[in-house]
Amino acid sequence: MREAIEVRAPYDFRRMLTRIHSRPTSLTWVDMTAGQWARVLYVEGEPVPVRVSFSGTVDNPRLLVESPIVGHRQALMMAEVRRLLSVEVPLEPFLAQAALRPEWITVLNRWAGYRVILDGDPFESLVRTVIGQQIHVAVAAKLVDRLVVRTGRRISFGDISLGVFPRADTLRHWSAEEWTALGFSAQKARYLTTLATVAADEGWNAKTFQEMPDDAVIKRLLPLPGIGRWTAECFLIFGLGRLDVVPAGDLGLQRALQRLFGWSQKPSESEVREILAPFQPWRSLATLYLWQSLLP
Repeated sequence: MREAIEVRAPYDFRRMLTRIHSRPTSLTWVDMTAGQWARVLYVEGEPVPVRVSFSGTVDNPRLLVESPIVGHRQALMMAEVRRLLSVEVPLEPFLAQAALRPEWITVLNRWAGYRVILDGDPFESLVRTVIGQQIHVAVAAKLVDRLVVRTGRRISFGDISLGVFPRADTLRHWSAEEWTALGFSAQKARYLTTLATVAADEGWNAKTFQEMPDDAVIKRLLPLPGIGRWTAECFLIFGLGRLDVVPAGDLGLQRALQRLFGWSQKPSESEVREILAPFQPWRSLATLYLWQSLLP
């Protein structure tokens, strides 16, 4: 199938690809020059490859979706592509609010049109967030890739070969030795095995948290071992695409605000929340733009 997607401008797909490009794994294929992205999605429990190509401009964007999928599942896959690519996120209110603040102008000039490409379905996203706790993003990407390679499933689409993220029912049965052989700590192995067991038992899928408000998602996740508030908040942003989240304890976010205002010290968590309060209900977007501002 080949199907075009209407996109709300501004939409800077190449800028959006920078996060994925800086964290390479076999889960995704990216061509920065051509503005293309591919990965495997689960549709009704079955893995399906998809490739998306960008054309047009930031102010007149066009996306073309290609996949071998057929039948009624096409609509389900297209809905998931739209979700992952933040196609319907309204940037205009956030950009208008930020433009009122002179210190934001440089950030907006560089990143206007940026949206986040989500990490995958809830299980994949939460696993990747737990893996990324307190380690460099490059190291986290290598661990994710080892996990995907170890499970061994790949799907080809044209000349692209894509890794498939393992299902919870597979990872719940892994021994501690299987995890540590890939470079995971014994503690992180316990966290991930428990997470996989819970996700498998509860049958997590793309709709699991869809109707839950942010606070309810956090409340549901915090009792799980290895998941604190930062992990839950990052999951809300990168897994569920929630638009009004502030991971105020994130050191990168604090450094970005320090740089934005030229301060000698990083702001505290309470100060971060106070600074970003005017951006409600778009505080996730403010957070994302601040994180992007740290890039060279």
